[in-house]
Amino acid sequence: MGLPRRDTLRFRRDGEPSPSDWQTTAKRLSGFLRLLAGLAILSAVIGQFVYTAGRAAINPFNFFGYFTIQSNIITMVAFFASAYFILGRKTQPTWVIYLRAITTTIIVLVGLVYNTLLSGAPLAGSFDLAWSSNILHIIVPIYALVDWLLLPDRTKLPHRGLWLVLIYPLVWLVVILIRGATDGWVPYPFLDPATGYGSVTIHCIAISALTAVFALAVFALAVFALSRVRAQPGEHPRAVPSRRDVAAGKRPRGGSWASRRGALTPPRPGVSPAATKLETGSPTAARHGDRAQAEDGVQGFATSPSSCRKVGRAGR
Repeated sequence: MGLPRRDTLRFRRDGEPSPSDWQTTAKRLSGFLRLLAGLAILSAVIGQFVYTAGRAAINPFNFFGYFTIQSNIITMVAFFASAYFILGRKTQPTWVIYLRAITTTIIVLVGLVYNTLLSGAPLAGSFDLAWSSNILHIIVPIYALVDWLLLPDRTKLPHRGLWLVLIYPLVWLVVILIRGATDGWVPYPFLDPATGYGSVTIHCIAISALTAVFALAVFALAVFALSRVRAQPGEHPRAVPSRRDVAAGKRPRGGSWASRRGALTPPRPGVSPAATKLETGSPTAARHGDRAQAEDGVQGFATSPSSCRKVGRAGR
């Protein structure tokens, strides 16, 4: 995939492609990046499983019981789902955005906990394949956070949906505590009942609180689109005001309707300044020239094919 061909882009008068073209390109790029990230996770999980199984008998329930493995698999599903809709030029449904918010929260939690509490700790022979561990614990958490921060295809999420993020971590903790009390298997040392249930409880509360804080931050960041292409100075998405706005004398922020649209519509040869101001939707156009001359200019302006296209763009 490359940038759109120059002859297929819509250009402003300053020669730069319009913001919508760059947004489309950014979305497609994000789709390819998420597809690659999902494939990286898939290869890392398979590589670690094969490596571990080749050295000793492996219990699938134990291997896939790690929070790291489960979180990365869920993140992989979210990346694949998002890439499917983006590359298929379909609108991402709300559940995909929620799934990405959930996976961003839990995978960043994986990276933080592993690189602070578990770095160098023995994990019963798991995650001893260096390249796989680096992908699952470092590269994917960093990419997921950068993806959520910088790529502009997320939408604002209501805070009432925060509880959705907590479902999986809490269920996982309950299951692991039950297994630790019954068959004695726990994936991480700080959840081992042998250290005392007081210590285990403190760690569980701390992880739950940290998850809630991360979820709140992820939902709050959803309202910002840091990489979204913004309108250039002089542009305004609503270039032509409605009659009600004109009658009420309303002005857009940062200037008048004439100045906003006029920055992109300089006078054309053979068209009077008054006609150009009428085209821009300026409520004061009639006071800057003769009304009859302006009307004649607008009629002449709209007769040629190129001018018709100009009027069509101004109307949009």
